[in-house]
Amino acid sequence: MSGSISPAMRHLREQAPESHAQFVALGQSVFAPGALSTHVKELIAVAAAHVTRCQPCIEIHTRKAREAGATEAELAEAAFVAVYLSAGGAIAQYRAIQGVLASEETPRQQEHTAP
Repeated sequence: MSGSISPAMRHLREQAPESHAQFVALGQSVFAPGALSTHVKELIAVAAAHVTRCQPCIEIHTRKAREAGATEAELAEAAFVAVYLSAGGAIAQYRAIQGVLASEETPRQQEHTAP
């Protein structure tokens, strides 16, 4: 993580310096160019940050994506990828509703389907 550090991260660094150092090292490794460019990885991070609803992460990775050359249009598309995946998760969770409905008594189900 570059730039300013949040109060929460500062506290974590003070309380668990080795874990914090490993966290920072992981980030440096993950975002280093590899099969995917840093540019692409930061766009993925922007989308993931939207899905996890991490406002500081959105801001950090938007700045880093811009530094890596991301355009406003690419950032917008990344945000829409997040919107789509979030909707998919909500649709997948419909199974819970189906489970409740399936466990209801048959007469109650029939009252909703009767003409």
